[in-house]
Amino acid sequence: MSGANMFVIYASSDNNVTVSPRLGTGRTMPQFNPDAQISVLEGTGVAGDGSLVANIRCDTCLSWGGGETMDPSDSSSSWIFAYQSGDAM
Repeated sequence: MSGANMFVIYASSDNNVTVSPRLGTGRTMPQFNPDAQISVLEGTGVAGDGSLVANIRCDTCLSWGGGETMDPSDSSSSWIFAYQSGDAM
């Protein structure tokens, strides 16, 4: 989805996750967005059942360079969700 702001989250080890802010650019792989200012907060990681937990603070999520703006009071803002199961990358 062109202009979509997204977080790509994946297990980077048995107990750690990587969070990568990306910008959708159309029909190509979303690229890392260096304009996104995020912090990964305490409690982030791989849970005992294998679930990924990502507690993220985003200081620039209302407007990322090249992406769409977000209205925090809008109950129908656009988000993308996908998952892949398997071993950590």
